[in-house]
Amino acid sequence: MTARLIEAMPSVHVLGVDRDPVLLRIAQEIWANDPRVGFEQADLRDARWQERHGGGQFDAVVTAASLHWFEPDDLAGLYRAIASILVPGGLFLNLDWIPIARAPALQRLCDESMRAWQPQVAPQRAGSSSPWQAWWALVLADPDLAAEAAARNAMGLPRPAEFVADEDWHRSALVAAGFAEAGVIWRSLSSAIIAARRTDQPGSASLVDAPTS
Repeated sequence: MTARLIEAMPSVHVLGVDRDPVLLRIAQEIWANDPRVGFEQADLRDARWQERHGGGQFDAVVTAASLHWFEPDDLAGLYRAIASILVPGGLFLNLDWIPIARAPALQRLCDESMRAWQPQVAPQRAGSSSPWQAWWALVLADPDLAAEAAARNAMGLPRPAEFVADEDWHRSALVAAGFAEAGVIWRSLSSAIIAARRTDQPGSASLVDAPTS
C-alpha cells in the first residue's frame, strides 16, 4: 500500500504504524533508503499513539484488511482517534470485508461469488490452512527474523476479532466519531472501501498509512 501511495503521489510523506515487530522489520528494510517513508511501532488501541500525533497533522489515514482485528468498542474508539489526528478536510479510507446493508439476499449472492472466485477465503475464515498462514510459517522460520519473531511471540499478539460489520455500522460509527460524512466509495462483492471526510476544508500536511493493527 505504501508503494501505491508513493507511486500515485511522489511528494507525500508516509508514516506506517504497526504493532508487529516482524512486519515492521520487513517494511523498514524495504523503505530504508527513502526519506519519504517512516515507521513506528504502536498498538492502535493505546491512546499514547494518538497523543504523539494529535492536533490534526495528517491529510489522510489509509488502512487495508486490518480493522477486523478490533472489537466493536475498540474500533469505534479508533475512529474517534483518527478523526482527531486529521487536518480539516482530511480523509480516512478503510478497505475491508464490509457486507452490503439491508440486502441479505444480495449479500448471500456476493458471499457465494466470493467463495467461487477466491476459494481460500472460506477456509481461512473458518480457521483452516490458508495462503496467508503458509506465508507466516515461512517468515517466522527465516533466521534473519529470529529476534523479531521471538519478540512477536513474547507479545502474545491477539487473534483477529473477525468483527465484520456492514456499511451502515461503519457509517454510523464514523459520523458519531466526528466525521462530516462517510460512505462506501468502491465495492467488489463483499470487499469495500469506506471513506470518511472530516470537514469541508482542504488539508495540507502529510499522509499516514496505517497498514495493520
